[in-house]
Amino acid sequence: MFTDSIKGYRVAGCCVLLLVAGCGQSDTESSGEQDFDVTAAAAHDSDDVHITADDVERPKNYAAAVDRIKAYRNTIRDEIAAGRPSKAHRPLDEASYVLEWLPEIVQESGIAKEHWEQINVSAQTIRESFDQVHARIDNQQEPEFQAIGADVQQAIGALEAAMAAGTPAKSLDENESGSKQDTPGATP
Repeated sequence: MFTDSIKGYRVAGCCVLLLVAGCGQSDTESSGEQDFDVTAAAAHDSDDVHITADDVERPKNYAAAVDRIKAYRNTIRDEIAAGRPSKAHRPLDEASYVLEWLPEIVQESGIAKEHWEQINVSAQTIRESFDQVHARIDNQQEPEFQAIGADVQQAIGALEAAMAAGTPAKSLDENESGSKQDTPGATP
């Protein structure tokens, strides 16, 4: 009886192996087809070019970063609306780097610490929303920018609000050359 159970397991195991093996298709044949599909998909989207951080100009300050994020949003939205979602690859990739650098840019720009958490949450919302659109483009699905547009706009609004309220109050400001000048409206 024990021997019959072992034979049954062997037969079942062989059936599973045949199913997994693909009915006579060798591993090299199946991997060759998979490699071809990946290559063919990449060949169809010449706009999806790998970039690194060195390919993206780092914004000089927080205001420039917010302006750049808004410009990326506009380009992504407009390319999708025009029926050219593959043209959104580059701005999606660049936006990812700018959003990654944002905490450091915020700190360097003198934004008050009480705004950092909101800025980080907003940046994360934008990044996750853009990642959803990017994944859909990569999977050759409808990007559905309208599904994330309101969340992105709200997050950008929070970034702008932090920019307006975010610098610590000072009685003297430094201009570009580093010399001190009176703050407009301040009494000497």
